Amino acid sequence: MALDRGFQDSGASGREEWLLSSLERTMVQLVAEGLPDRTIAQRLGMNENQVREQLLVIFRKLAVAGLLDQLLYVGDATI
Repeated sequence: MALDRGFQDSGASGREEWLLSSLERTMVQLVAEGLPDRTIAQRLGMNENQVREQLLVIFRKLAVAGLLDQLLYVGDATI
């Protein structure tokens, strides 16, 4: 799974560093599939509150205001 826009260039080292963790990228993929928080929580072994809290962390990392912005941000990426 790869999010083309979920990483940043680390500069001189020539390596790309992920802005999002593997779990966060998985969550973005599940949100992009249209799954509700409850289903995401069940799939990831979390509770719904943990999913919501983690989505807020993702929104901050991607500098997006909410779910719609997040989906637009990754909409053209390969997930």
